[in-house]
Amino acid sequence: MCGVFCIASKSPISNNLLNKANSISGFLKHRGPDGDGIWCDKNAGVVLGHTRLSVLDLTDSAKQPMLRCGITLSYNGEIYNYKEIRSKLELRGYIFTSTGDTEVVLYAWKEWGYSSFDMFDGMFSIIIFDGDTITCATDRFGEKTLYYKIENNQIYISSELSSLVNVLNLTPKNNQRLDTLFMLNGYIPSPETYYKGTYRMGPAEVINIKKSTIISRKTYWKLPELDSGRLSIPKLSTKDVSLLRRALIESIESRLHSDAPMCLFLSAGIDSSLIASILKLELNYDIDCITAFFGTDRAFNESSQAADVASYLKLNHQCVNINVSSHSDISNKIIKHYGQPFDTVTTFAMSDMTRAVKGKYKVGLTGFGGDEVFFGYGKHAYVYKYRMLMNSPNVVRSAIGNIVNLVSFNKNTGINSWIKNLINVKDNERYLAMKLYPAINTLRELPHYNEAVNSQYNDINNIVEYTYINELTNVMPNSRCISADLGSMKSGFEFRTPFLNKNIINVTHSLDYRVFMAQGQKFVLRKMLEKYLPKNLIDRPKRGFVFPQDDLIKQSIHKGLSSGVDNSIAHFRNKNPKNDNWKRLAVRAEILNNFKLSV
Repeated sequence: MCGVFCIASKSPISNNLLNKANSISGFLKHRGPDGDGIWCDKNAGVVLGHTRLSVLDLTDSAKQPMLRCGITLSYNGEIYNYKEIRSKLELRGYIFTSTGDTEVVLYAWKEWGYSSFDMFDGMFSIIIFDGDTITCATDRFGEKTLYYKIENNQIYISSELSSLVNVLNLTPKNNQRLDTLFMLNGYIPSPETYYKGTYRMGPAEVINIKKSTIISRKTYWKLPELDSGRLSIPKLSTKDVSLLRRALIESIESRLHSDAPMCLFLSAGIDSSLIASILKLELNYDIDCITAFFGTDRAFNESSQAADVASYLKLNHQCVNINVSSHSDISNKIIKHYGQPFDTVTTFAMSDMTRAVKGKYKVGLTGFGGDEVFFGYGKHAYVYKYRMLMNSPNVVRSAIGNIVNLVSFNKNTGINSWIKNLINVKDNERYLAMKLYPAINTLRELPHYNEAVNSQYNDINNIVEYTYINELTNVMPNSRCISADLGSMKSGFEFRTPFLNKNIINVTHSLDYRVFMAQGQKFVLRKMLEKYLPKNLIDRPKRGFVFPQDDLIKQSIHKGLSSGVDNSIAHFRNKNPKNDNWKRLAVRAEILNNFKLSV
């Protein structure tokens, strides 16, 4: 994993542009502490740069930018099936001078062009120049992304938005629609950013650039259709479980290729416990396990439960204590870290965790993506439980709401609020009302609310299917992947995610999706894990790796109010939040306010 950047200019590369390239490289140095390089074709108007975190082939043979056969490559990520692809290329006569995956990526592009991206099992952002056209590509799940700024007959491309903000002195635009999108989501959905002419690439996206002009864009992969099932819900067969287990085993095994030391980040949850079990009991691979926790707060400490799993599997285990109090003025740190408003503060815990172990390891396996792929979040279970009601026509839900208003329910039961704020809402508000319950009425007061909702949530038909697809193709690449990437790479550390694998997706989508929820949350993963662990190590509550957001509210809620923040947003700062979703909205309002103050 590394940092990559590029400048494409309509005119020849000047010394000023080279200076900017060097500055961008400096801002990406934390991503690649093991080396850096800049390649330039002045007459063609192209600069490619790279900062290297060496994981595969630690020698200079794999340094970048890499030049072969008239092609220049700057690449960030890992291709886990590179050995298989290399064998195919060798049969076609290609001769390799390195042992890593970078040269494989370059030759695969030369041999198969766009088709090579879909062949890759991995995480990547790639910039290729063939002497005529610059091609940029991202992996299918959005684990690695690219930002680009278009200005003055130039395009600047980088792994991190903050590098472009700093080097190009970008000034954010005042856009209330984006403010509302941030309040609703906690992030700005791609391709937009808060900066004029500055964008982010989405998952599985390819753009082609000639002379500082984007001439085409396309996607090379899309999520397969879900199997909507028949009238009756089928039982999960032993064959189905075996197919899923085999796909996961193969994915984990392919992610063990590394010339740098590797660990596993183990929580008390199903996902990472399943990875640990497969490593030990299927692959006979002894791996060191790391568990992070937040001080003495038991609500955020599952180290003892993780230790039980590691002990049962006879794996080495280490705990990392993260000091929350060290993150003073965290809302401003968030803005500097992400380059724009973003509400995922867990990124700092990831950074602290990886920094604590990077002296011994460079790579860490994680259970990231398991909830998205296997319908594992509480929201998946919730919408499935109430699917008949939430999928009923709007007129039916409205009638239920009217009846509730006429009948005197005991207010302590909360049924009035539940009907009003979750059931009696518009079709395109159902997902949003569920995620931010019970705040929907207050959210409707945000500027450009209807425009934002129509653009983001207007294609909801089946709420269960929509929740799964949106979490996997929208929330994950727009929020969780960026948080994980920036959090780990801030320490020059690589996360690997076995659950984010094309073959696993193909198997899960070949099954009736209801089997993943019909018998309880994470039923399928639990069923797989039963082969390896006793039930007392499986049937335990998962606390989640969540930064204690109460600290953010306590330390920053009394800061001054920016004139650029709409009153409907400022309202959230003045609340005394007790419900988790109100807290989440208060955090977002505070981050947005500090972003406006910093301009």
